[in-house]
Amino acid sequence: MPSLTITTNVPKDEFPKDFLAGMTEILAKSLGKPEKYICVVVHPGTWMSFAGTEEACANCKLESIGKLSQPENIEHTKAIMSYLSEKLRITKDRMYIAFRDSSKADMGYNGTTFAA
Repeated sequence: MPSLTITTNVPKDEFPKDFLAGMTEILAKSLGKPEKYICVVVHPGTWMSFAGTEEACANCKLESIGKLSQPENIEHTKAIMSYLSEKLRITKDRMYIAFRDSSKADMGYNGTTFAA
């Protein structure tokens, strides 16, 4: 159930066609979870600033059941930011990632929750 939401001011037409597939693969590897459960949502072309300028920037939120802790989040940050920097030319000092470790009871899927 990992879900990554990326909000960025980079326009949609500057994203490579394989961006979502690549980000899904990166997350599956970093989190050690199957790609079939990973959701990536991108809000491109958002009117936003970072450090008072409108240069390329991003604000991300990663939610998962487990696999989020201080040492793991460092590795996730490296993987996600490296990919965004490479594919979208956003410098790593112009991004944030917020992490949320959800309980199985708090995530619905396939008509029930992961706790059921």
